[in-house]
Amino acid sequence: MTKGLVIARYQPAHISHMEVFDFAKQQGIDELFVIKGSADKQRIPRHPFTPEECVDMVEMYLKRINIKYSIFPLEDVSQNIKKDDEYLSETDLKDYERYALMLISKVPKFEVAILGNPTIKVPLERLGYKVIPPMGEMNCSATYIRREYALHNDRCEDLLLPEQVDYMDKNGLYDIMKETCLEEFRGELR
Repeated sequence: MTKGLVIARYQPAHISHMEVFDFAKQQGIDELFVIKGSADKQRIPRHPFTPEECVDMVEMYLKRINIKYSIFPLEDVSQNIKKDDEYLSETDLKDYERYALMLISKVPKFEVAILGNPTIKVPLERLGYKVIPPMGEMNCSATYIRREYALHNDRCEDLLLPEQVDYMDKNGLYDIMKETCLEEFRGELR
């Protein structure tokens, strides 16, 4: 049985996350360990949803893929490191390796990670893990969804599952997203 790892914040979960889960299954992964990052942050810009709300939404996608999974909400442990850099100095890599070691200590043993972010991809590879980048470009991003709703009231329903839209409506999450994310995109207001 091949066990895999994926990491994201899921603020909110969206169809590109489902594509990553599906891709993992296509790669022969039988069980998926899903890290929900920055679980200590909620109801603030970039993190409008609670960890429980994110997990609920992620599960909607995982159930459609029909793969065995476990979700691990983890706090942000990368406060002091830069993120999403393409160039990583040797000093950066040592910090990222400590970060990667801490992350993987929180989940069961896995054989492969599906991720493209170099701040975790490169250290995991250096630690001997097989890392497969997700296929192609992501079709959407959570930042895009938050921006579109906060600035233009675009619910981006085409980028979410119907049951997720219902869940967000039922729990007032669109309103919460707008309230918390307006600050995130204030500089873009026309």
